[in-house]
Amino acid sequence: MSWASFRVIEVMSASWFGHKRVGYLGAALSFTKDTDVILLATHLFRKSFTQNVSTDSATTEGLKYETGAALSCLANICTPDLAQDLLSDLYGMMNSTQPYLRKKATLVLLKVFQQWPKALRLSFDRLKEKLNDENQGVVSAAVYVICELAAKNPKNYLALAPQFFKILTTSSNNWVLIKVVKLVSCSALLHHSDSVLTHPWLVGAFVCVLTVGLSRPAGTAIGEKTDRTAD
Repeated sequence: MSWASFRVIEVMSASWFGHKRVGYLGAALSFTKDTDVILLATHLFRKSFTQNVSTDSATTEGLKYETGAALSCLANICTPDLAQDLLSDLYGMMNSTQPYLRKKATLVLLKVFQQWPKALRLSFDRLKEKLNDENQGVVSAAVYVICELAAKNPKNYLALAPQFFKILTTSSNNWVLIKVVKLVSCSALLHHSDSVLTHPWLVGAFVCVLTVGLSRPAGTAIGEKTDRTAD
């Protein structure tokens, strides 16, 4: 579909969201890293990411879905150049007053990190802050991103033990608890030759999962994850 790439860019720049959304979808489905016009999308993304600055709350509420569509598109077509150019915009949106945008921006970071690894060092502090966000959806997004990163190099994330321990003891989201258990399992496997007991926070984490998580709805799923980890 390379013959239509420029037309897709034109639709992405449309003023009506109904058209713009179709353009974002077309780009997500057809653009590749070799698409010549993909850099033309940089300005369109930046414009969408910054348009939520408005004194009209009703207008801002509507624009967030347009920004969300742009974020979803970026996650699908992200390249090293787009990642480098748009990181600062994503960084700013992670502190948006709207939880919907904070969550989407946090999730897109994973794609940015994969395309431009240096971005992880530049934005990791902000990502850690999202583990303490007041909105559980944002916390879930941050947990997901960190768990995906830790799957490749768990030892880099052991320093986040206090935050994950807090999540285990306070979160009511069983999906988040399961993801944290997955992170704990990665850390345990990293030190498979040693006893897990040499890492006190791992012990505390498992105790919390067993005593708190299993007493909640869907606690069986958490227990199954713990059993697989033990194996």
